[in-house]
Formats: sequence, structure tokens, C-alpha cells
Amino acid sequence: MGIFNTLFRPYTKATSDILSNTRKISGHLSQIGKTAHANKERARLIREHGPKKSFDILYKEYGWDEDAMAGQIKGVGRAKWAAIIFLWIAFCITIGSTFLIESGWFKVIVLVSCSFMLSNSFIKVIKFSVFQAQLKERDLMSVSDFLKRKDKWARIFS
Repeated sequence: MGIFNTLFRPYTKATSDILSNTRKISGHLSQIGKTAHANKERARLIREHGPKKSFDILYKEYGWDEDAMAGQIKGVGRAKWAAIIFLWIAFCITIGSTFLIESGWFKVIVLVSCSFMLSNSFIKVIKFSVFQAQLKERDLMSVSDFLKRKDKWARIFS
């Protein structure tokens, strides 16, 4: 058994890993298709009924009640604050690495990766702020509608 494992195990393991990853990828692709279909359905709802009425339709469709809605608002708020904290940490690392790391390739790599972390964190903060505003106001507003609001900064940091 030892010689078999030594000689053939790498090949059988690689084959099983490839098959496993193929199943995972096909599952992810089917999930993407379902998400795209759900997004088209939501866009159709908003076009036909408007953002507020569409929220009420989805509220009833998902079978939410006030307790579930409060849980959703609380969860989105926590996720938003986690993203804000991560944004602050990424900002501090970026500023610190600018001054503490001597010039060279390592500094470039650190600054580029920190820039990606900053942009990703900022996008997450905006995303969760939009979700929170949608849930609190029961309105399926778009990101551009949220960013046009005068109280957007108060909503982001509330």
C-alpha cells in the first residue's frame, strides 16, 4: 500500500481535486445565473411599480415581519461598521507604510495592495449604507439616488 500511495496518490489526488473544483465552479456559475435572473426580476418590479411599492412586494414575497426587518437592519448596520473600521485600518496602514518603509519594490507592493483594500472597503461602506437606507425607508433606491441625497454622510456614519 505504501508504494501505491507514493506513486499514484499525487495523480489520483490531483484528479479528484480537479473534479471537485469543477463541481464548485459549475455551482458558482449557476448561482451567478440565478442572481442575474433575480436582478432582472427586481429591475422589472421597480420599473413597473416604483421603488417603494417594489419593496413592499419583496417584503411580502420573502415573508418578513417587523422582527425580521429589525434583525436585517441590525445586521447591515454591524456589517457597515465593520467595513468602516477596516477602511480606517487600511488607511492607517497606507499612511504608515508611506513614511516607514524605505523606497523599493516592497513599498510599491504594499501601497498598491493597500490602495485595493481602501477602494474595496470604501465600496463596501457605500453598499452597506445603501442597504441600510433601503431597509429603514422601505424603498429600493439605487446607489446613485443614495449618493445624490443631502444626508448621505449622516446616513453613512449613523
